[in-house]
Amino acid sequence: EMIELRRKAKASESYLADLRCRSIRFTKAFAAHPASVTTADCQRYLDGVEGASGTRNAHRQILWRLFAHCESRGYIPRGTNPVAGTQVLTGKRDDAVKVWSSEEMAKLLAAAGHAYLPALAIGAFAGLRTSEILALDWRDVRLADRTIKVIHRKARCAGTRLAPITDNLFAWLSPLAKKIGPVWPRGREWKERERTITAAQNATAAAAGILPWRHNSLRHSFCTYRVAATQDVARTALEAGNS
Repeated sequence: EMIELRRKAKASESYLADLRCRSIRFTKAFAAHPASVTTADCQRYLDGVEGASGTRNAHRQILWRLFAHCESRGYIPRGTNPVAGTQVLTGKRDDAVKVWSSEEMAKLLAAAGHAYLPALAIGAFAGLRTSEILALDWRDVRLADRTIKVIHRKARCAGTRLAPITDNLFAWLSPLAKKIGPVWPRGREWKERERTITAAQNATAAAAGILPWRHNSLRHSFCTYRVAATQDVARTALEAGNS
């Protein structure tokens, strides 16, 4: 019911997939009336979720929304969301954030296939998330204005932002840009699109001879080099849609 309401509200497919993936496992574990689920139940469940603190907090947030929906529909009394009392993890990163060097980025660009090259350049030089690239249409890549319009329906963050098209990104996109159509053209359903772009990332890293592909390193690289270039953390956070 919660997911269907979000669908009617035009939530993105990536957001709906995240809701479905994280909530269905919980509802299978507690196939009972929501009023019977306690804070202790939720905490034990979250303690069993594998992954870093960010992954477990993401599960917690989805479960909180699930029970908030139950509150709004009268399935549980107001103020009794059992997830509210569970632990919020604040674990620190075990490893430093990894970025691509300029030499590595040159190798990736040279090795990328024609279909993946625009997505690779946008990820590295504009800092869009993979989910934002998967939802991006060429109509929102405004070369004349030197901006990429990232609409709230397509992003994990609320609101609309304008990501910069820097000089190097402009040079890469100019011969590749189209008037309309998806920037990443392969796959119809969201999961299929995720699989195909992941395969393209791995194939590009293999062809460049710098395996394995580094998760989120395109975005990390943009933020790192952009701050170094502008000396402005707040501006970079705004451009990247970061908190």
